[in-house]
Order: sequence, then C-alpha cells, then structure tokens
Amino acid sequence: EGTTDYPELHVLVDRLLWGGYSPRAVREGRRRPTNQTRAAASPWKLASKMDAGRQVSEEDRICRAAVSLFRADYFMVAAGAGFSADSGLPVYQDVARDAVYLKMGVDYQELANERWFSEDPEIAIGFWGHSFNLYKDTEPHAGYAAIRDWIRLMFRKKAFVYTSNVDGHFAKSGFNEEQVYEIHGSIDQWQCSAKCCQARHNAPTRFRFTIDEKNKRAFAKEEPQSPSGKVFVQNHPECPKCSRILRPNIMLFGDKSYIHDSEGERRYVDWEEAMESSMSNSIDSNLVILELGCGVKVPTVRMEVEMVARDTISRMSEGVEKKARKAWLLPRVQVLRVNLQHAEEKDTEQTGFYGDAVSHNAKLVGKGAIVGLRSKCEPFVLTVDRLLKRLRGTKLLCLLFNPNYLDENRGPTQNCQNKDAFAKRLIPFLDSPEICNFGKTCKILNWFAKVLISKR
Repeated sequence: EGTTDYPELHVLVDRLLWGGYSPRAVREGRRRPTNQTRAAASPWKLASKMDAGRQVSEEDRICRAAVSLFRADYFMVAAGAGFSADSGLPVYQDVARDAVYLKMGVDYQELANERWFSEDPEIAIGFWGHSFNLYKDTEPHAGYAAIRDWIRLMFRKKAFVYTSNVDGHFAKSGFNEEQVYEIHGSIDQWQCSAKCCQARHNAPTRFRFTIDEKNKRAFAKEEPQSPSGKVFVQNHPECPKCSRILRPNIMLFGDKSYIHDSEGERRYVDWEEAMESSMSNSIDSNLVILELGCGVKVPTVRMEVEMVARDTISRMSEGVEKKARKAWLLPRVQVLRVNLQHAEEKDTEQTGFYGDAVSHNAKLVGKGAIVGLRSKCEPFVLTVDRLLKRLRGTKLLCLLFNPNYLDENRGPTQNCQNKDAFAKRLIPFLDSPEICNFGKTCKILNWFAKVLISKR
C-alpha cells in the first residue's frame, strides 16, 4: 500500500465496533454498546477527540472517509465535471477555449445552445461531434471501476449514481444503468432537433464524426467514420421520421426541445424514497453521499446532495427529541465533498451561471454533516479503495473472534461454535469465491485467533 501506514484506521474501526466506547470499558462492563450507539459513533465525531492539540493530516481525513464508507448502509455517488476531468476531459470553462470560438466571440454557454442546429448545423455538429469523438476515445480513469466494485460488493441495490456528466463513462465502465441517473442527458443518445417525436437513438460504439479541426466544423458532404445502422450513416445524422438534423440528447442552455429522461428520474426518486423510509424506520442505518468534483458554476448536483441530506435528516427527526437529534441523527448522514477548489460548505453559496444565489441547504443540513476534502477525485477514490480492502479484512477477523458483534446487547465471544452460522456471516464479506484460497485463508485466520486468544 506504499509507505503510508494510516495508523488511525484500525483505531477508529476498533472504537466503532464498540459503539464509540473503548474496548476495555466494554470488557469491564462499564459500557454496553448497542446498535444505536454504534450508529451514532461517527468516525468524524470520534476523531475529533483525537484532534485536540495536533494538526490533522490529509491521511487522517481520507482514513475517516474510508471508515464512513465502510460502515454505510446506503451509498449515493454524486459526480460532476471534476470527476471526469481526471480522465483527461475538459471541464465546462475549457470546452470552448479554442481560437476559432474566441474569434467568433462565443463561450461554452453560448455554444451549448440549440439554436445552432437550425442557424449553423456545421458549427453545431462540429462542436458536439468533436465532444462525441473525444468522449468515445477517452478511457474512464480507474476511479470508476473502484466505485463500481464498491457498489457490487458492499451496497448492491442500496446505491445510486446521480451525475451531471454527459460523457457516458459510467455506462462505459460497466455500471448498472438501473442505478445511474444522468440528469443532463448523455452524448451516447441523439434526438430530433425539432422534437417531432420522443425517440432517442443510441449512437453506435465505433461511429465517429469527421471534423475539420482547423475550422471546428462538420460538413454534411463528408463521410463519417464507421457508419452503421439506419440513422448514423452520414456526418449530419437525420431524424428517420422528419429528416431534420439530429442533436445530442443533452440539456442545453435555454433548451426547449430536450427530451427528458423521465424513466431515469423515476428510478432515482424511487430509490431516494426507499432509502429515506428505511433510514427513518431504523435506528442503526447510515447514509454516505460521496460528492465528486461538483463545481459551483452549474451547482445542480451540489444542491441536490444537500437537499437529499437535509430531507433524510428531517425524515429521521420525526418523533425524536430535539436534544437527541444532533447526537444521534446527524452522524448517520455524511456528505463527503471531494473537490480540489470548492470543497468547503460555504463555497456552495457562490453565484451560479444565471446570476442567482445558490442554495443555502448546507446550513440546514447541520454542522459536521458535510466534510470538505480538497483532493483530486481519482487519487482520493483509489486511496479509499485500498483502505476499504484493509477494512474488509478487518471485518473478517472481527467476525472470527466475535461473530455476534453486530447483534444488539451481545457481549464478545471467544469464537464461533456454529460453523454454519459463521459461514453465513463470513461469505458476504468476501469479494468473490475466486479471490483467494479459502482453505489457506482459514488456516491463517485460525492461527491468528489462537495467538490473540492466548494473549487474553
């Protein structure tokens, strides 16, 4: 794992397993951890006691983020342009930073307007065709695969991806499309520019537009690369119903013809409702929202993240005494805001594209619910991924030494006498049946157990 040891990692895990109490206090009978105390024992809350009189390192903060994810029951990924930028793709302010567009006197906001498809199709297809080729030719960075594996191994149907990115890289990385909502659309789908119908056409994988890079134009007479199907056979694809030029199914500025992904929105709303209902009916469930590279120019995703956190806390607050809310409810909802420039909560209050004041939901969520992490997205995700692999190994050991530690009001036990019950607890934490030699692993764990028990 490199030279970084992350000594705080297992200290936090040890405390979290014992409901925030020290293991010694539990063993001596002075404290009795319950599911409720474990749920309220946020790694950030526990670590605040360790921070007295010392400077908190970035390694410590990443460590706490990993522990938050490790103990989460529900997981929401909110991805913005900064996340795809780590793959080498330009962010909003860089997309139109070209000599041709500067000479025209237009910026990204003016180029991303539907009027170009009727006024100057060559410029429109030149701009979006170039973006299409770039997105298709660029491989998603390793952070995508890491998050995909977290969802498959740790959360399954209890996770959802909410993104403003239009590059289609979540689908390209193998995410379940039922768990991804691209709120601004995707470059992979194209629609009629006149909106004569509700059809959305999937662009072939190998199709590429032919672009005059010198003038940033796509001429209709040029032949595209790898034409296929009935729609994508020319450089200016046409609607099969009305023969008008196609445009990407992406929400543009001042857009009146965009075909909204109502099915994706319905899936997201259903997941959010199920999550909030489960959180409000459970005393030990936790939600972590990982916000990756969401800026303040188009703050749609940041505002949604804060709204989800606020609504979840509000649902859980029903029937709970006011004095208990901060101690018990707040630690169960954690927003990890990863952004190299705008990581802090107060940054959300800056002015957006349209000149209006951005949401103040961050204040409503409550102090400590949003944690700012100033980092690039890919390195952060990969570091957390390595720590999560360590933690999964820790959880296996905890199950071996104390298989009842997840059960309320159960004290520690020396070992598990019921092998079938132990196997049921052990299997869900294995990454896959082929990941290692199971027999050899059991021998190692058994030896480890004998050593620890002998020291007791």
